[in-house]
Amino acid sequence: MKVEGLFIEYLISGGIAFIWIYPTTQLLNIPKGIFDFDIKLLLVAIPITYVIGMFIDFIASKILKKEKIKAKAREFNAKKLDEHSFYDSLFELASANSFLIEHLVMRETRVRSARGVFVNFLLASLAIPLYFFVNQKLLIGLLAGVFLIGLTIMAFYIFRKMVGLSYQFQASMIKKFKRDN
Repeated sequence: MKVEGLFIEYLISGGIAFIWIYPTTQLLNIPKGIFDFDIKLLLVAIPITYVIGMFIDFIASKILKKEKIKAKAREFNAKKLDEHSFYDSLFELASANSFLIEHLVMRETRVRSARGVFVNFLLASLAIPLYFFVNQKLLIGLLAGVFLIGLTIMAFYIFRKMVGLSYQFQASMIKKFKRDN
């Protein structure tokens, strides 16, 4: 994978995380001045955002690992492939076709982005309503919670769909490769 793509993914995921980090800092009474914009803060903000994005991706990969394993099993069973021959064939096919490698990387990028968005929305659906409840804005907190839970469910669905399509593509390529050889 290109390093720039991963860098951007982590920055986006880390940036989205501020949706739930800021209300959480307010609940913990962290001084408001920490979020005042200063050009010197920008030098620290980008690396911090990147690290937060890496952390979100790590947490997301652990939380959603079972779902990814289930999707892989569904596709392997549907195409009657065993995992060992699948990866041997995929490696052989990809090593002969640079376009396929780029396509597989693109699909994995989408999966990584979707799982990061899911975890960020999950944390936001906890932090933001709690922030409003603590500040005696119950209706706003309730509406925000319902809205964010809806976004979280949609993000999970999108993640599942991206993983399924990725494995479906891989399995179809292997079946075609085995049929042609």
